[in-house]
Amino acid sequence: MYRTSSLTAPDGVGLAVYEWGDPSGREVLFIHGLAQCALAWRRQMEGPALAGFRCVAWDLRRPGPSSMAASRSSRRAMSWKRSSRTT
Repeated sequence: MYRTSSLTAPDGVGLAVYEWGDPSGREVLFIHGLAQCALAWRRQMEGPALAGFRCVAWDLRRPGPSSMAASRSSRRAMSWKRSSRTT
């Protein structure tokens, strides 16, 4: 089962975050493809290979419940970097 939360990136975009596993375990960050959402990783995160890890995925800007930046400049690839730092 996963836990959900939301974070705000430095440019004000709301990010939907999903966590599986041991909250005190080593973190593994999953980033989904453009036509998916964070739940695309669900089977991997619930599998036995990641037992003991804290697995984190977030919905990229606009797919799923994450919001979209108002300015075009915040929609570029650097926004992924800022989002990953936030999570």
